[in-house]
Amino acid sequence: MKRPMIQLMDDDTLRIQMVEAAGDYALVAFTGIGHSLGGLAVQRPEFLSLCSLGKVLWVTDKKRTRGNGLDIDRMLATIAEAAEGKTVFAIGNSMGGFLAILMSRLIGARRVLAFSPQWSISPDIVPEETRWAEYTRDIAHIRYTDLSGAFATDCHYAVICGDHPKEKLHTRFFEAHRSERVEIHELQDETHNVALSLKERGILGRMLIDYFNAALPLDEFFDSHGVRRT
Repeated sequence: MKRPMIQLMDDDTLRIQMVEAAGDYALVAFTGIGHSLGGLAVQRPEFLSLCSLGKVLWVTDKKRTRGNGLDIDRMLATIAEAAEGKTVFAIGNSMGGFLAILMSRLIGARRVLAFSPQWSISPDIVPEETRWAEYTRDIAHIRYTDLSGAFATDCHYAVICGDHPKEKLHTRFFEAHRSERVEIHELQDETHNVALSLKERGILGRMLIDYFNAALPLDEFFDSHGVRRT
């Protein structure tokens, strides 16, 4: 059964939608360049499974600025009102993964799952990265140069990425933050579309539920499903 999508805000730069559901949690899903979640589409089984956790908020940076063109205060106020009284989780793919980590402290997230996030779009930090130049060249000022100050001490993070050389441009920076609360999983023979690859294997939805419920460590989950890591 389709669940109604409630529009919380929608302007030239930002859209926030919500699917209401019973539960103790609010999952904030930051969408990617294509305004999707890298294989996790609205009203598909993997998305609907997340509603078993509670309400889901979809946050779309419409001009693909990675937060640099958004009214952050208004966005945070909208999320805070919708998630009041709930434990907050965050998820994102690519640009959305960057935003999920970047905003984790500000939205009070307790667990963050980021697929193929960029560490930075600044040419001063990752000069070799040119894949998103179509969008990044239009950002007048990069306020959020990287994720070095984004990790909260009371939040657990899981970064899942491929082992393609282009992905390693960013993974190398995440590695410096690896700890008990910052997991990094580099999947073998994968490119940027790791979320879609996990979906095609038929394990994406189960992985999301297990991670956010802290039911099974991701290492064990991947081992049990034959997912090879570097």
